[in-house]
This record gives sequence, structure tokens and C-alpha cells, in this order.
Amino acid sequence: MKLFVNLKKNYLCLFFLVMILSAGFVYAQQVGGPYTADEHTMLLLHFDGDLTNASQYSADAVAHGQTYYIANNVPDLGQCLRIDNDSQTDSSYVTVADTPYVDLTGDWTLEGWINIFTFGESSSDWRWVPRLLMKPGAETFWLPNYFLEMWGDTRRYECGYNVQGQYIWPKVVSPDNTLIVGQWLHLAFMRDTSRNILILVTHNANRELVNFNVSSYDPITDNPPTITTTPVHIGYGGGGGDSWLDGFVDEIRISNVVREFPIPPIIADVTELTNQTSDVTSYGVGANIYTLFSTTVQSARLYYDTGSGFQSVDMTTVSGDSMSAAIPQQASGSIINYYVKAVDTDGLSFTQPQNAETDEVYYTFGIYTPETQTLGLGFEEG
Repeated sequence: MKLFVNLKKNYLCLFFLVMILSAGFVYAQQVGGPYTADEHTMLLLHFDGDLTNASQYSADAVAHGQTYYIANNVPDLGQCLRIDNDSQTDSSYVTVADTPYVDLTGDWTLEGWINIFTFGESSSDWRWVPRLLMKPGAETFWLPNYFLEMWGDTRRYECGYNVQGQYIWPKVVSPDNTLIVGQWLHLAFMRDTSRNILILVTHNANRELVNFNVSSYDPITDNPPTITTTPVHIGYGGGGGDSWLDGFVDEIRISNVVREFPIPPIIADVTELTNQTSDVTSYGVGANIYTLFSTTVQSARLYYDTGSGFQSVDMTTVSGDSMSAAIPQQASGSIINYYVKAVDTDGLSFTQPQNAETDEVYYTFGIYTPETQTLGLGFEEG
């Protein structure tokens, strides 16, 4: 009997271990899919020869205009959908009917693959601001619940939402020239309500991280997102004459949670120093630095240049995510450039400003001597 009980315990342990490993395997899907729908998947379109929605929470998609399927050269993705807006009269796009599950006001992750075939560079072109994904406003399309859009003149991506009852659009923006015609990119736009941040990650066809961008939003003035009664739109903004996508899309997923992606540390609320007087002995710079998922911050440094090249100093923890360091006193007339850089335990790094090391964009301040009176002659009586 004792032997039987021990064997039963071992089998139970093995069963639960298999279940845990299986659950972990399902959750740790590769960047960009193909994904499997779970309880947090509000919409999932694979475009493998049809418009079937793998999520139980929303309807199958409906095509408008000219669309068709071709093989996707991104590994493992099968087929993709061609949305043909080569001509201004094509008017091609895809919709998914409105349900409460695709109306998002809390945490979310909106993502998909996009390959832009042609685009416009000014407002006179119907492909100037193509939309990958958007839930437009009911009366005015540009008051949406959420949007993922591209700008043809700067070749950048902007992702955000409209604040209910306000003409306010909190958003996160990629660097210019992120868009490359004819190349697949995977975009994931996340809203994290615990940190009050918006995150945009961009991957290439090899599923490698191309860009990582983050911005903060105010939990009071930038909340809540607008709820709309319109369908989800793919390839068109739902209004206006310049929001048509001419290209390819694949693996569109809407989730009501923040999905985990390999991303570097987040650096927020960096101290932006104003000009300092010559009697100040050091210049403190603070920042909130943290990771979102399984990694931790391995190092954080403040880099500064007084005119002879960058030097750096370690940042130390003040409390929680708050870290600080100081630039030593400099002579009057000095101009100081600086930025903050953090690296996580996976070796991923991030700077603030985000393009400090690529485009030489820095925080800057100067040192000056205050105006002082060295001689005062009144000449009141000679």
C-alpha cells in the first residue's frame, strides 16, 4: 500500500509538471506568432486563406474592395492578406464587427505584421497616413478608441488613442524612417495602466528588435480612452481620404493584457537640467529605471560631455525604481550634453533620449556667472 501511494504521488507530480511546462510553452510563443488564442485574446486573424477569427470574443472579419491571399515570406506565418489600394478608387480594407470585447480602456496589446507596398508623402495622396489597425470614432473617425498608423512623409509609426470627451491623443512614436517599403515589420503597441506608459516595439522579418519606444501618459487627464460603436478597421482609418493602406498584413491580434516581449529597460522622468550658475558644485540627474518582465536592470549610467568627449558615472538607487547620479562642477561658459543609459540582464540596452547614441540627440544645459555689481557710483552730490 505504501509503495502504491508513493507511485501515485510521483505520477501526480509528473502530471502537474507536464501541465506547467505545457502552459509555459503555450504562453512563450515566438514574437509575431503564429499565435494561439487564449482568454485574453479579443481578436486573432491569421489570414491563412480566409478571414476566420480565432478568438471567441469577436466575429470573423469582412473584406471590402480588392483583397487576396499570397504566401508570406516571414517564416511560419503561412499566407498573408494583400490589401490592394494601388488606385485611389480601389477602397480596399477589412472590418471586424463591434463587440464590447474589442472596446479597450485598460491594459492592452495591439499588434500585427505590415508590409507597405506603396505610400503617399503628402495629404493629397490617399496613402499618406495608412492604418494597420484602428477602431474609429462613430461620428468623427479621428476620435478613435485606438490607432496604429503610419506617416508617409516621415516614414514613422504613431500609436495611441483618443481621450473620452477630449481633443487629446496620448501616443508613442517611432523614429523617422522606420518604415521601409517592401519589408515586413511586426508592430506591438502596449498600454500599461500600472505604470501609466505606452510602449511601441518594432521587429523585422527575422523577429529581431528594430525599435523600442516608450512614452508616459497622465492617469487623470489622459484617461479613459474613448469607447466607440464602430467596427475594428484594418487597412483604413474609417474616414478621410488619406488613410488607405496599399500593402500586406498578417497575424493581427488584440489582447486585453500587456503581452511579454523581449524589451530593454525603461527609462522615464529623466531630470532635464536648466542652465546652472557657476557656484553650483554638482548637477544631479535622476530617472526612474525599471524592467517590465523577467529581466532586471544590470547597470545604469549617466553619460556627460563637457566638450572633450563623453564620460560616465554609475547611477545609484535612491528608492524603488528611482536612481540618480551627478555631473561634477564645471567652469562658467561650459556647455554640457548628457543622456542616461541602462542595460538589463539579457544585454538589451536603452537610452534616454532614445536616439542619443544614434542621432546625437542629448539633454543640454550651460554654466553661467550671475550678474553682479562690481562698482556703484550715484553722483548725487558731485
